[in-house]
Amino acid sequence: MPGFSGYLLFEPANGVLTSISLFETSSNLDESNRIAATLVQDEDLRRVLPNPPKIASGKLMAHKLPELVGV
Repeated sequence: MPGFSGYLLFEPANGVLTSISLFETSSNLDESNRIAATLVQDEDLRRVLPNPPKIASGKLMAHKLPELVGV
């Protein structure tokens, strides 16, 4: 996907999945969200994803991604 830089998926203790997608521009992010929404609808994934996602976006202020160990 154009502008895609990375993806992280977390499963905190409360069982709610949290994901972070990294894109070069907000328009790349908007397009990804549109494609994901269409996929959920077309593949009838609402059964396994009953709650709509909470989408937030913003400017990345800092990051450092060393090699992940033990993941």
